[in-house]
Amino acid sequence: MKILSSKLVFENFIKIFKIKLKHNKKTFSRDCVEVGSSVAAVVYNVLTKKYIFVKQFRVGSLSELLEIPAGHIDLNSHTSSDEPRKDAIREILEETGYAVDDIKLIVPTYYTSPGFTSETITIFYVEVTNKIGDGGGLEEENENIEVVEMTESEVLRYPWKDGKTIIGLSKKIHNFILF
Repeated sequence: MKILSSKLVFENFIKIFKIKLKHNKKTFSRDCVEVGSSVAAVVYNVLTKKYIFVKQFRVGSLSELLEIPAGHIDLNSHTSSDEPRKDAIREILEETGYAVDDIKLIVPTYYTSPGFTSETITIFYVEVTNKIGDGGGLEEENENIEVVEMTESEVLRYPWKDGKTIIGLSKKIHNFILF
């Protein structure tokens, strides 16, 4: 496969590129959605023995989803870094209001859906004890996040729909079975 060209055809919250390719003397094009890189975290409060999730409206599902805290890494932002660990700590505080006590990488960076997007995500496991803010996300990002805490047995019974949450929980909770 040879990449012949890449042309930006749409730019807003996402970017869409028309990629011209050549394979076996045949030329064709594909669209690639670029949203950048993200971080996410399975968050566990060691004092209450509960996992912390966020519920928010997601345009892709046209519904509210319960999921692990996550956010894009905006390399142009003064609050972002090139260290996913620091970005995860920032996102957890913004979305849940908790300060991070301990953070460990549990899922190295992977492509979310490489058939049409360049998006990557890195998932951490985080322990917290101290709520120092309200959480709920940033007003300027219109996130409207509700913080939800669940025991492990509640987590095991919940019908999860979000891929990063399923992957993160399956790496952290020994008995986690989706179906």
